[in-house]
Amino acid sequence: MNSNYGSILSDLSWSDVPEDDEKSDDSSSAFSSDSSSVEPCFESPTNSTNGITLSIGMGFCWAFLALLFAFTETPITDSTVLQPTAVVELVSATNPIDQAKYFAQQLIDHDHPDTSGTFRQRYYENLKHWKGPGYPIFLILGGEGPLERILYPFVSEVLAERFDAATFNPEHRYFGESFPVQNFTAQDIRQQLTPRQAIQDYLYFVQFKRKELGCGPRGSATYCPVLTVGGSYAGLLSVLLRKSFPDMIDMAYAASPCLFLFQHASSPYAYYDYITQVADRVSQGCSDAVRSVVAQVQADLNPITHHGELLGKVTDYGICSDLSKDMLGVDVAREIIGYTSSNFGNTLMDYYPPDPERQFFQGCSTFENTQISVAQRIKEYIEMISGSSECHSMSSASDDDDDDDLWGALCCYLVPMIGKSEHSMWPQHPYDLHKDADYCRNNFDILMDPDYMEKVFALSDLTNTTRLVLTNGKNDGWYPTSYPESFADVVVLTMENGAHHSDLTHQLQEDTPDVQLVHSQVAQLVESWLQEIMEP
Repeated sequence: MNSNYGSILSDLSWSDVPEDDEKSDDSSSAFSSDSSSVEPCFESPTNSTNGITLSIGMGFCWAFLALLFAFTETPITDSTVLQPTAVVELVSATNPIDQAKYFAQQLIDHDHPDTSGTFRQRYYENLKHWKGPGYPIFLILGGEGPLERILYPFVSEVLAERFDAATFNPEHRYFGESFPVQNFTAQDIRQQLTPRQAIQDYLYFVQFKRKELGCGPRGSATYCPVLTVGGSYAGLLSVLLRKSFPDMIDMAYAASPCLFLFQHASSPYAYYDYITQVADRVSQGCSDAVRSVVAQVQADLNPITHHGELLGKVTDYGICSDLSKDMLGVDVAREIIGYTSSNFGNTLMDYYPPDPERQFFQGCSTFENTQISVAQRIKEYIEMISGSSECHSMSSASDDDDDDDLWGALCCYLVPMIGKSEHSMWPQHPYDLHKDADYCRNNFDILMDPDYMEKVFALSDLTNTTRLVLTNGKNDGWYPTSYPESFADVVVLTMENGAHHSDLTHQLQEDTPDVQLVHSQVAQLVESWLQEIMEP
């Protein structure tokens, strides 16, 4: 339908099209996700019943998703640490930058732009710092979840104010309210929900905005350099945009992008092994306590085959007695192990600033508490994670939840490989590529190709990629899937106290000195890049 697709992506000569900012009346789907959490990668699935595990589809497909870099050009002291000029509100119902807008011209299928229909992509913007053509655009990328406001005040407020930038934050296709097709089919998902289509959405969007804002061509005084920003999976997309479209995307900032995970350059067991190491660093003996509790749970529940006996037992663990009749004790034990392992990973991603009051530390304390029974420890852990003293239902998930897992469909192209080794604090669970391939084929008719990212993006080769900064936190289970140090023209910054993209997500007034340092280093990099781009 849009024969000018090439022009908007090249010379910005596309004719103006009015933008529709009104909310769609039909922005949901039977399969749309309303989860407010961001889900990283997945482990190999088990054959357990849907329920207490928070894993969906190919496994827990949950939140993402390197060694200290010496920034030598300008020594950074306490006096140069970047600080916000005012308290930054993360959420404000009255903040105009948190009002959703809609880009009604987004293409459904970038592979066929001349015949593609369009859809309404939700986005947020902050233009209060922008000084007009000739100043930068910061493009914050939506990830695998709905957007309810503009993300990352370090970018949208602090960096935007420093560099007089416009900030846009579009939502990822097939999440939140941004559905290319409302009543979609497996064929729609197979063709339209891919990393390649996602980054082309962002490219098309920002080129439209360049035109709309009156930005001139590269080399002119009114050129608007674009910096892409993303955390976890969106960090990967930020890298892909800079690598794939260097003539249109000028700079990229990727926080905790898990690149080794998607390059298949790290062990499938690195994630859970590293969580185990951090647990013992946080509380010596934590991993042994978890192993002991898990072994006792298995010894207690695995032998139970009688439904009535199982119903009487699970309430001690804080689990509701609404189990399906075909569930055995071994199934409940497996679900408990899956719940605790996935949530140790999730709470470690949020372990910033590191503090004994945070759930990761509290989880260790709960498992180490030998003054109460093993069942009581599991019950208290579930209550801490859920925030409720009510029993946890293992039958609340519907039988077709796997069909709803659009993040799982994306993972059929990303193919993160996650398992548990004998070195982790949970029972060994080898990664099984064939099970993941079966999941993709059975649920989405996708023939999973483990080499997709390499074939399409040559992801393992970043040697010619410039103006790219990667950040990582050592208190993040995904840290082993990160580049450990700078290489070629790629800058890598590591935060000793940081967790999963902590430099982007945390409240700025409470940041630790190492994260403040990374903020300053990123700002100095952006400043030097802008000077390089805009120099006559």
